[in-house]
Amino acid sequence: MIVVLAMMLIACTSSQHRAVLDSADSLMNARPDSALTLLNALLPDTDQMRKGDLMRFHLLRTNAENKCDTVLTARHAALMRRVCDYYDHKASPFWGDERGASRMLAHYLLGRCYDDMGEAPAALQEFHNAADAADTTRIDCDFHTLSRIHVQMAYLFYLQDLFEYQQHELKEVIKYSRKCKDFRSELWAFESIAGAHDMMGQKMEALEILQKVHCEYLQKGDTVSAARSLGLLNSIKVDLGLIDGLSQSFREYEQNSGYFDEEGNIALGKGLFYIHKGKYYICLGKRDSAFQSFRKCMNAVHPLETRYAGARELASLYKQCGGPSDSIARYAFLSSILNDSLREETKTVALSRQEKLYNFNRIRQEADHLALQKERVERNHQLWLFISIVILLLLAYICLIWRRKIKRIEKEKREQEMEYEKLSKTYHIALTIHEQVLSDLQKQTDELDRSKEELLEKREIISTRESQLHELQEEITLVRQQLALLRKKTAARQDRRKNLAIDEELERLPILEKIKSCLSSNPPCKLGNNDLQHLRSEVRRVLPSFYDQLVIEKELSLTRYTICILYRLGIKPAHTAILLNLSRSTITMERHRIYEHIFGRKDEEDEFMTFIRSIY
Repeated sequence: MIVVLAMMLIACTSSQHRAVLDSADSLMNARPDSALTLLNALLPDTDQMRKGDLMRFHLLRTNAENKCDTVLTARHAALMRRVCDYYDHKASPFWGDERGASRMLAHYLLGRCYDDMGEAPAALQEFHNAADAADTTRIDCDFHTLSRIHVQMAYLFYLQDLFEYQQHELKEVIKYSRKCKDFRSELWAFESIAGAHDMMGQKMEALEILQKVHCEYLQKGDTVSAARSLGLLNSIKVDLGLIDGLSQSFREYEQNSGYFDEEGNIALGKGLFYIHKGKYYICLGKRDSAFQSFRKCMNAVHPLETRYAGARELASLYKQCGGPSDSIARYAFLSSILNDSLREETKTVALSRQEKLYNFNRIRQEADHLALQKERVERNHQLWLFISIVILLLLAYICLIWRRKIKRIEKEKREQEMEYEKLSKTYHIALTIHEQVLSDLQKQTDELDRSKEELLEKREIISTRESQLHELQEEITLVRQQLALLRKKTAARQDRRKNLAIDEELERLPILEKIKSCLSSNPPCKLGNNDLQHLRSEVRRVLPSFYDQLVIEKELSLTRYTICILYRLGIKPAHTAILLNLSRSTITMERHRIYEHIFGRKDEEDEFMTFIRSIY
């Protein structure tokens, strides 16, 4: 009776828990904060929950914290690993599609934990597992969550500058956003694809996509999103020199984007708008307005990245205008300080993520150690249980044999007493029985010998198979090494192809015709300042990393940077000296000084050319 009452009490408690979990699940998308409040109220009852209810509770609670922008830590990762293992290996009694929605959501949240901890490869793997868990053939498939999964993967590829992979994931976002009729996510994905084109230098493709996105927002009646899409569109138009209609675009962005308060101050993180607007003013010849726009980026409220860009543009503008040298130096020095602060901030974030990852790995190792100890204890219990059962069976068998033997002895005794007169016959019978027993014993001995021989043969077979297994493992290791070598060769071949494509594009530069005409004239003439500026701008357009690594990172002067460009274009040192109106020895010495400035040691000509061609 007590057992029945206990089972009824457990059933009532379980149904109450499920009702609260269902309510929290229904509030998850509309009001995640209310769902989190409901789930936190169940925390004291987690010890009374069944395993299925407990796993669902952790899944919903972590999902609510994620929707409330809570930073997920190693504690969340440990919980979600347990939830993923549960939904991977055991069917849930509460979710109809155990290998669909619940399993996909569990792996997605585990990937979010790794993402917040700064472990991008692990996060990417869990997002792939979540996408694989989705059954897109089902009508009730959660395409909204699947779209979010591909959004996270696209963001990780963006952080790693893998823009082609980012575009692939964004196309998946577009596909699943259309299935769940989420036009905002679809248009956002198109905007992100345009941003990837912009980062890869494909500005015309980005411009075409952004114009279509802007028109789509206007057709949907979403003026705020339409105005916000003009931010990247205006920056691309400024870079391309397409200034027609930009004044109206900037005005629409300022009025409808919602990024400006009543006093005209821009929202935090959007200060790069003033950089693009300042460049637009430069194109119009309004240098004073450009100075004012760049100075707005120096506001202390803006992030370091924005302030660094403002100081850099101010220094450049002062230099172009022929302004005071002390102002140029001051803003250039300020730009350098802000750049160093930005790098220090990035380094601090990286160290913080490494510390979180270390704590997570340590906690995970402790959890694995405890799980291993628990498994060992359970195995020992099972072993002792098995030994106890075997001993009991042996004792029962011995008792049974002993009882049978006692009965047989009693029977023989009665027979001896009853047939004492037939002693001789009994003697012959006993002798016959004794001989039969000896024969049986001999047979048993022979059988034991045969069993031993069979056991030895089986041991030899096992040892042979173990050696074969070892050989197979060695072959697998060799194949893996060959596969790694093949991947390395493939990557090197792709780098060579990319370098050849850049060389071909450099050979088609129009400035090369000017260089050839200067060298072929009699006498040869040097390049003018406009030609040199044109040369640097064309090479920077084709090979932007060349300028970033040599001028920004290594802080080379424009003369040395021009010498590196001519070496990259394959111009001989003697011709370089003619084009720059320098002596051959000066070109050679500058080459040595450039290499020594970068690597801290002297070079050979082949080493310098190898370094120059390695930048792409």
